[in-house]
Amino acid sequence: MRFAQPSMTSAKAFFPLVLAFFVCLPAASAAEDAFKAKASLVTGYDNNSGLNQSKKGDIFAQESLFLNYTLPAAKWTKLKISGGALNSNYFEATDQNIFLPSLGLDADFRLAEATTLETSYDFQYVDFVNNEGVTLFKNEWRAGLRQKIDKRWTLRGGLSFSVRDYEDRKKRDGGGHLIDEERQDTRPGLDTELRFKPDKKTLLKAGYLYYVNDSNDLFNDYYDYSAHQVFFSVSKKLLPRLSLFYKFSIEDRAYDERPVAGVPGLVQDDENLANLLGLTYQWRSDLALTANFSYREKLSNANALEYSGVITSLGLRYSF
Repeated sequence: MRFAQPSMTSAKAFFPLVLAFFVCLPAASAAEDAFKAKASLVTGYDNNSGLNQSKKGDIFAQESLFLNYTLPAAKWTKLKISGGALNSNYFEATDQNIFLPSLGLDADFRLAEATTLETSYDFQYVDFVNNEGVTLFKNEWRAGLRQKIDKRWTLRGGLSFSVRDYEDRKKRDGGGHLIDEERQDTRPGLDTELRFKPDKKTLLKAGYLYYVNDSNDLFNDYYDYSAHQVFFSVSKKLLPRLSLFYKFSIEDRAYDERPVAGVPGLVQDDENLANLLGLTYQWRSDLALTANFSYREKLSNANALEYSGVITSLGLRYSF
């Protein structure tokens, strides 16, 4: 079943109303800290903005605003509404520019003293403003369990299902001919994560994600694949005002039938690596300075598709 697709204009008009709704929520709630918001400004340099072997670099600027409101509920229930928008602009590689509004609903139910049922729904409108062929609507649902083993260890895992409806991208039949129907991908997934907090200043996470992408584009099942991802992260408070974050992930993506050009019988298989290192300096209780360095690399049996790139950025984040 396909989702009804709102127009680009209606989607952009919807989110200012949502943001205005969140701004009004604190006045309607007597609960302390029920409403939280973060606004950020980031600028940086991407040395491979096209994610290809030509490695053309570009400067980018990014602005974001994210809000969340925790609704008053019973002690065994936690309900949260979140929303916001991210706007990212490259100065030359403008086909990478993104406007990304989002809305989320989370409901957690405590089943036992240390066991919680997690449920969530997330909506995103991923608008590539100068490249409408990859603009899409994303709907995702997730349900899982969180088990607190003791004061330091927590285990969580769950099942998810998402649908990606492309706004202006026709699907192809088995012969490669375009059909008057938009492309749609579905993605069921499974995730698990182990958290360890050795002390008050340190949090370690390790996890695994498996998902399958199934597209209605039939030509060589070009967008159909299964993926396995493992990751590790550490958050550490180095000084009273200085914190560090590091995350490493590696994902193996095995395509069902996508052929490798020039190599008969070989099906494409990719390995995507990502490293992120970040520092945050809490200048004031509501104002923080951020510095980030990320390295990503794609390895593939289709050699022409391999690439690597580095992004460095500086930012300012305001919380209210």
